[in-house]
Amino acid sequence: MPGISLNDVMVDLQKSSVSLQLGIQVRNKLVAAYQDIMGMQV
Repeated sequence: MPGISLNDVMVDLQKSSVSLQLGIQVRNKLVAAYQDIMGMQV
């Protein structure tokens, strides 16, 4: 693959990994908040 270095690939993988982890954390916070709200109504 001309023009693409292994370093560039590694950086891209790290970026996507970080954004994936961030998305999971946000989802977990939303789920926790939702469960808190549902718990209050009972």
